[in-house]
Amino acid sequence: MPEKCLSFWFNFFCPYSYLGWESLKRSISGADWKIVPTGIDYETGRGSLQFKTFDFSSSRWERISVRAEILQIPIRKPSFSDQADRMLLRGLKAYSGVNREKYINSAFKAVFNSEIDTADMVAFADFLKGEGIADGPFLDGLRDPENWLSVEADLKGWPGESSRLIPRLKFVDEVYAGLIDQRGIENFLSTLPV
Repeated sequence: MPEKCLSFWFNFFCPYSYLGWESLKRSISGADWKIVPTGIDYETGRGSLQFKTFDFSSSRWERISVRAEILQIPIRKPSFSDQADRMLLRGLKAYSGVNREKYINSAFKAVFNSEIDTADMVAFADFLKGEGIADGPFLDGLRDPENWLSVEADLKGWPGESSRLIPRLKFVDEVYAGLIDQRGIENFLSTLPV
């Protein structure tokens, strides 16, 4: 029997990734699933329909906001920055275990619920501290060239040719991608051979 391990591919500026992450956490709360999160950047994912622009039309953004409200997930339209996109990914690689999950939660919160400039390294480090997360790993990760090489290795593993949608949840060969919500996750998990 395979280990109960779910790969989750996402982007910090994709509202569908944010809603999917929140739904995933709720769906597996208290269960013995392990999540392996992997962030992808705009440049890698831009072949995706969802990545063509983060400048959603007002009607599309309104539908996203309604879905978030139904899920009781606070959301506001983010300001995309390629610099912030890559910086947040480098920070992700600097944390592991529970701290990685806390970092992801905080990064999504910074992008979708705060007014801070996520491209400003100092402002984001202060935001992490305010969230109770040590900013040392984040700052060290930005200074470490090996950190970016590790991020690039993850990006090369993005299965964009076989599935152009994010977020993307995978267990062995089974994939659930696109608009991920709690009911869909629960249905997906119930069909897996575990």
